[in-house]
Amino acid sequence: MSHNFYQKTTVSLAALCIATPILSAQDTQDHIDENHQHPIEEIIVSGTDPMGRGRDSIAQGIAILTSDELERTRSASLGETLDHLPGMSQSSFGPTASRPVIRGLGGDRIRMLIAGIGSIDASSSSPDHSVAIDPETAESIEILRGPATLLFGTNAVGGVVNVYDGRIPTKHIDEFSAIAKGSFATNGDQLNGGLWVTAPLNDKVVIHFDGNAAESENMEIPGYAESQRLRDSEEDEGGEEVEEAFGLVENTDSTKKSGAMGISYIGDKAMFGVSLSSFKTNYGVPGHHGHHEEEAGAEEEEEFTRIDLTQTRFDLSTEWHDDDSAIALIRGRFGYADYSHQELEGSETGTLFKNKGWEGRVEARLKQDSAWTTAMGVQARHRNFSAIGEEAIVAPNVTNQWGVFFLESWEKENLTVDFGLRLENQKLSAQSINFDKSTTGLSASASAVYTFEEDWRVAFNSFRTERAPNAEELLSNGPHLATSSYELGNQNLGKEVALGTELSIRRVEGPVTGSLTFFYTDYNDFIYQKLGETIIDDLSVAQHTATNAVFYGMEAEMQLPVYKFSGGDLHVNLGYDMVNADNLVTNTPLPRIPPKSFNIGLVWESDALDVNLMTSISTKQNAISVNELATDGFVDTRLALSYRPMGTDSPYSIDLQVRNLFNEEIRHHTSFLKDLLPARGRDVKLSFRAMF
Repeated sequence: MSHNFYQKTTVSLAALCIATPILSAQDTQDHIDENHQHPIEEIIVSGTDPMGRGRDSIAQGIAILTSDELERTRSASLGETLDHLPGMSQSSFGPTASRPVIRGLGGDRIRMLIAGIGSIDASSSSPDHSVAIDPETAESIEILRGPATLLFGTNAVGGVVNVYDGRIPTKHIDEFSAIAKGSFATNGDQLNGGLWVTAPLNDKVVIHFDGNAAESENMEIPGYAESQRLRDSEEDEGGEEVEEAFGLVENTDSTKKSGAMGISYIGDKAMFGVSLSSFKTNYGVPGHHGHHEEEAGAEEEEEFTRIDLTQTRFDLSTEWHDDDSAIALIRGRFGYADYSHQELEGSETGTLFKNKGWEGRVEARLKQDSAWTTAMGVQARHRNFSAIGEEAIVAPNVTNQWGVFFLESWEKENLTVDFGLRLENQKLSAQSINFDKSTTGLSASASAVYTFEEDWRVAFNSFRTERAPNAEELLSNGPHLATSSYELGNQNLGKEVALGTELSIRRVEGPVTGSLTFFYTDYNDFIYQKLGETIIDDLSVAQHTATNAVFYGMEAEMQLPVYKFSGGDLHVNLGYDMVNADNLVTNTPLPRIPPKSFNIGLVWESDALDVNLMTSISTKQNAISVNELATDGFVDTRLALSYRPMGTDSPYSIDLQVRNLFNEEIRHHTSFLKDLLPARGRDVKLSFRAMF
């Protein structure tokens, strides 16, 4: 690492910056000082646990961002918004397209959900495709680290990001309420504004409206767009000298609009609600260029590539509960979306992507019988995907999935034991190439949570999952400029089988809280893109292939009180996470695995003012795969201030965020663009929020 890196690390350590300004898995509830702390109830993890329990009764690690935490961390993409949570990183394909990466796994192994139903977009098919979820609409976000296969299907083998947007009201309110928000950020002159309105029509019916719009110019970076390692390698190869981007990156501007209306009937024991929403964005794709030939025989002219994305979505939610009935709870969710995006090369459409799909799930919980509680459910998904044009590397295809799951929980005194099974079938067909494949998998898990000394818990989770290969892994055949490769699928791929364990110890109450988690997963026929020496159309061939692999690592968090003042509290947060992922056949690391991350910091909380000085220290990543460059470490320091003029219950708040305080060159090893484009440079964001 450079001297600059160590210098900034020293400054950050001296400042004791906060690691994670979030409500994390070990914090069942905030420790409330009677004079000034902001009370937060124990959060029920309804989206990831049909039993309706608190998060510390669940064996797997869960992080939850409430609305206040989101105001301090919200960014243009979900990947960047969640990047500083334990075990999390991001795909970072420019400032707009960035999916979360959990414990080194991303893409189609992480399910992106809206209140339990998939985002129904094309974001998992390529890293340059944005998730069709506007982070500005999120009221809270649940992140489940590790397999969530039993509840959400085999595509959740790596974890779940579940966004709650409140567009279908679930609780009755007595009077009109509204939230108006606006913000300006200096890097790229980012402007954002939105209005959220919820109102009762009568004592049973509640309506909701919201709208948000944002725009940003080209982003600023510290230094060159290309990494020093890439520039050195190009010089060694005697490459042609070209003009390099410095300080400002073209084609990173964007516009975004989203809006929704919803209505719900909310009775004493039942609710039924629907919503209709729209999401539109137009953004540049850095490092991804098309070629346009103006005339026969003329030289090809390089054009910037942009994505023009539109999604229209319908959602339905219903719930019935009666604790005295044999069936205590029935909950249903359904979502349908019509998604499309054009990849524009100048004024022409290079490739048109379409995805029309739906997903539905029904789950039920039986009345508790002595120490036993039973839950079960069914889920079905339909995906009709097509790509037409220059980068249509996958034939039009239809995927149908259905699954049934069964969960059993036994609880007595200070021990909770869970068992679960899921049977799932996937049928994938592509008529144009006469392809048809049906795969059935069985997944199972067993876990236990033991409470001792009242505030200490030990959790153990074991699982076996089976994941069917997706359309991209089976059918790809063509040049993919976003990943600078010629992708080839493998129609002979079978099920990917994972066998793993997770062990954690948590202290959930007391002056010092924290958790220590270890995880280990052994994969049989793990599917990845093997980059070889073969060249097609001047691109290296990336062949989807299966190998045996192992993922293992740990996450540690701790919150320590420093001092209690009459007007506020001062505490320190510490954190650490790491993951190793090895190809057991070649004895080499798998590609794009995040490096170790250290988190340190200091938090001040009072009635009127909260101050969070936060730092994440990422180490150099030398554990690299074939044809992969190492990535330097960095220090990402952020400052967040939240001022409430009228105290804790103030309807107004002013927030100031300073991201990348030291203007560090930040390159995420998990990104395909890491050597072509760093993350955004220093950015100062001022936000205002008013509640009526």
